[in-house]
Amino acid sequence: MKKLLSVFIFLIFLNAQSQQGQDDLGIWYMYFGMNKISERFSIHTEAQFRYYETSGNFNQLLLRTGLNYHISSEAIATIGYA
Repeated sequence: MKKLLSVFIFLIFLNAQSQQGQDDLGIWYMYFGMNKISERFSIHTEAQFRYYETSGNFNQLLLRTGLNYHISSEAIATIGYA
């Protein structure tokens, strides 16, 4: 959890530095997770926060979740809500 928080803070700082003087760019903060609950099943979680500006002017929030079925090591089928 500490590593995730450190990466998140670093990305906020990096984005704030890279967008100085540019009013036409926004930012998306995203989280994607997959938690295994058995040999063949896992839970998919996703959150996206979309802003027109770095810290203000909120535009969109996307929350998604689903149940994954692991068909093989190279294929997953998901049913969920978006």
